[in-house]
Amino acid sequence: MQLIAPVKVFLSYAYEDEVFAGELAAHLLPLAKHGEISLWHDRMVLMGEHVEELHKQHLAAAQMIILLVSADYFASERTAEDCDVALQRRHAESVQVVPILVRPCLWDYTPLGKLQFFPRNVVPVAQWTNRDEAWSEIAKEIQILLRFAASRIEPQRGAGAPEQLRYIGDIFQAFGQPDITFVEPAQLPRLRAYLQVMGQGLVVEGPSGVGKTTVVKRTLRDLKVREQEWLLGQRESDRQKLDELLSAGFRGHLIIDDFHRLDRARQERVADEMKIIADSDDRKSKITVIGINPIGDSLVRALSDLAGRFESIAMSRQPDEKVSELIQKGEHAANIVFRRREEFVAAAAGSFFTAQQLCYEAAFKANIDMTAPRLTHVDVGFRDVVDVVIKNLDSRYFSDLRSFACHDETTPPRGATLALLWLLGQSSDGHVTLEDIRYRFADPDVRSALDRLKSGYLAQLFEQIPDLKSLFFYNQNAGVLSLEDPRLVFYLRHMPWPSFITKTGHQDASIDAKGELVFSRKRKSLQYRQHAEQNAACILHLSDLHFSQLSQADIWYGQLADDLQELGCDHIDALVLSGDLTQRADSVEFDAVRRFLLNISTEMRLSPGQVVIVPGNHDVSWPRSKAAYKLQRRESLDAPPEVGKFIAHGAEVLEVRDESAYKRRFEPFAEFYGHVKGVPYSLDYEAQIDVQDFPGLGLLVVGFNSAWETDHFYGSRVSIHSGALNHALVRIRRSSEYAGRLKIAVWHHPFSSPDEDRIKDSGFVERLAQAGFRLVLHGHIHKADRGLFRYDMTQEGRRLDFVAAGTFGAPTRDWVPGIPLQYNLLRISKEKVVVETRRREQLNGAWQPDARWLQGPGKDPLPRYEINLSGEHATE
Repeated sequence: MQLIAPVKVFLSYAYEDEVFAGELAAHLLPLAKHGEISLWHDRMVLMGEHVEELHKQHLAAAQMIILLVSADYFASERTAEDCDVALQRRHAESVQVVPILVRPCLWDYTPLGKLQFFPRNVVPVAQWTNRDEAWSEIAKEIQILLRFAASRIEPQRGAGAPEQLRYIGDIFQAFGQPDITFVEPAQLPRLRAYLQVMGQGLVVEGPSGVGKTTVVKRTLRDLKVREQEWLLGQRESDRQKLDELLSAGFRGHLIIDDFHRLDRARQERVADEMKIIADSDDRKSKITVIGINPIGDSLVRALSDLAGRFESIAMSRQPDEKVSELIQKGEHAANIVFRRREEFVAAAAGSFFTAQQLCYEAAFKANIDMTAPRLTHVDVGFRDVVDVVIKNLDSRYFSDLRSFACHDETTPPRGATLALLWLLGQSSDGHVTLEDIRYRFADPDVRSALDRLKSGYLAQLFEQIPDLKSLFFYNQNAGVLSLEDPRLVFYLRHMPWPSFITKTGHQDASIDAKGELVFSRKRKSLQYRQHAEQNAACILHLSDLHFSQLSQADIWYGQLADDLQELGCDHIDALVLSGDLTQRADSVEFDAVRRFLLNISTEMRLSPGQVVIVPGNHDVSWPRSKAAYKLQRRESLDAPPEVGKFIAHGAEVLEVRDESAYKRRFEPFAEFYGHVKGVPYSLDYEAQIDVQDFPGLGLLVVGFNSAWETDHFYGSRVSIHSGALNHALVRIRRSSEYAGRLKIAVWHHPFSSPDEDRIKDSGFVERLAQAGFRLVLHGHIHKADRGLFRYDMTQEGRRLDFVAAGTFGAPTRDWVPGIPLQYNLLRISKEKVVVETRRREQLNGAWQPDARWLQGPGKDPLPRYEINLSGEHATE
């Protein structure tokens, strides 16, 4: 049921925390504009109005009360009264109370101590390196809570006797597949459709315990499928039967559950048979395989040309609405209502299994062990039961997990197995690849430990500790570790990590203020301090890489590594890729870029936070762009189409684009970005920025998408999205930590060029100059170049130097006449930037100095030029 009116939200804060109130209000503004909330706080009182009277009126009418908690909040008589009223209304009227910790204080010794605090890691907002990230996370949590605001309808039933008496363990099942609380997963409609298409293979994958087997069986039953053979991958008799069926042939549905348990040879036979059935257009047979992630990848590895011959359904995270539906079914059966249901929905993180477990413990804690005789409200939340759940699971998991994390204790370097466990706890789909460690951790010892795991050390671990096989499944061929036990997902996510790290003897590991696992070796810290004292930074700037095949990754990296060694560059502080990473934005090309980056990151010890990536026009998927345009007759349109959002075919017929589908042309790049950076790349244009701070070097690098408007038809339509620019500048302006940084902007297209595909709007450049940006790195023009934009006309006035890299790997047909392949190496000190330019004239040749920068009459050109900073920024 939809809300009839916006949820009334009251924001309570101490006057000392007014700046935090303003920041939160800004982040909640989209919800207000969308009509989801009506926000009120003291700053909204107009001149002449009675502050106290309005304050009390809005507090009494609020359906959600947000408290900005700090020591001053509890010290203020006014806000302490707000807190008392909020808690009273919460108990009496089920009003939502949302405490947010903005500054450190002893909040857990107050009446709010039992409530769920935000941010979820309970790190005060003031202590976040980037406060916008904290507020963004909190705003998303509030958006989830709005779905369960007081104005929404509770389960419709009376307060009389229940329909049937049941034990709580039978309602919220902690083991097995649910019956009473069964909810159709969001993927069911697609699964039902795919199961009816004979001939084409089907993969149903997802973490263990999400109900893959149950939903397939129910769907086959509902479809009244009679010809079916159901086999289990771990059962020897079923394996032999599979061999017989694949040899003799079969009709109907062949379902192979726990496919990942099959040996490699049988997986290849299944993949081969799936291809034969699809290619022969066999409408009487179908193979469906079920297992933990990532099965689809395993099939393609088994038979590379199987791609496109099967459909895949990922049974991973379920929408919060589905989780809430499950809980409400349980509430109905138990004749109870969870006052803090939204906490269980949020903590379940899309897992039906976790939601069942939490509700079971919450009911038990409320002394409800079977259906209540009359409707009972349960005031137990996530924080009340999480410690109990973790303690119960300790006896099952702790010993084996400690053995797993300590496996490299006697053969250092250490850290890779601990990192694997932590990444599994962060994973939403129940699996990680070993290479994820390399992308997420820059520590060289962790990466060396990873190489040992890949060489067979991890496989030996599973042989030495057989109990691990009940917790994990390790696919050595694919280098993927998956969770077998669904309860382990919750345990890894909420276990006391600092204590676990201590008990496993990892002295160099810790959990930082943002809840991230970090490694801080003493020798590395010393090296970092020495480097910072030298006040220098080395940035590798590559553009227009144009990868087209996987084999280029190792060859091109080898040539680059040799050249960096010749330049005496044994490390780089940042890697900037300014677009056109691929030729056609397909998955194989992005895989080549990933492999290339993996080589650089490994040798140069780069973390994801040291890599800045922006897309170019070649990183936009033309097929997805074309698919977003639909033919329509002009006369059938309700209103004239917006200029630039259609393609005319004569006077009568148009191709009009679907905006949601149109954004998907960036999906291949976004998937690649997520793999490399470990964070998602938004498909919303205003959020397409990449902000990387280098405090030890005094640098701030911000990447923008200048290709956000380009497509297969509008190839020269390039610009910087005004919303993205504003978002970045607001973020920078509001953070005092960025003061004194040398600010560098990165995008793909040129600002000055004789061609049409250039950025024609100078307004955004003025704003960058006004905000203190000093350098712009870009590409696209396939030649090393430099330019200058003056904002102030004085000698010392604000200005932007434009530094263009040439093309690192474009086909020879796309070279600018007389200019070969190129790249830039920037050495930045406090006083100047030295741009070293390199060139490669032969495809299989070596890089060499690119002496093209004239020095005056009678002087030889040099392979470098300088940009004088003249003390314009101060590194910290």
